[in-house]
Amino acid sequence: MINPLKKRAVSEKLRKIASGFLPMHFKLVVRRLFRERPLAGFDNFKSYFYRKNGLEIGGPSHIFSPYSILPIYGIAENIDNCDFSSEILWRGKIVEGLTYRFHRDKVGHQLIGEATDLKDIENESYDFVISSHVLEHVANP
Repeated sequence: MINPLKKRAVSEKLRKIASGFLPMHFKLVVRRLFRERPLAGFDNFKSYFYRKNGLEIGGPSHIFSPYSILPIYGIAENIDNCDFSSEILWRGKIVEGLTYRFHRDKVGHQLIGEATDLKDIENESYDFVISSHVLEHVANP
């Protein structure tokens, strides 16, 4: 039997490590160990995303993954992505088309364009819009 105080100390240390500047795959492994839970009340809003089509500005973002506080990627039918450039420092080269992998077996359309000017997207094309860390995905905020 593991001492509960030691277990808690190790858990806190791993959470701090996972929130630091480490490769994303390492962060995901640590987060899966702890199985972050959806925000209290998320079930009340699940229907806004369940089997719906969305647009994400920037991303992919861990906050929307299945092991996070807003697990939208796993329940949405499709999510397209909009980023301002075909070359992004932290993602490398991105290609427009069906290349946006937002979940292990789900691929959406990658759009290259300015998020502050989405005139090329028809009104009511999406059921929802999500974003996290959006400012770095906008050319001129």
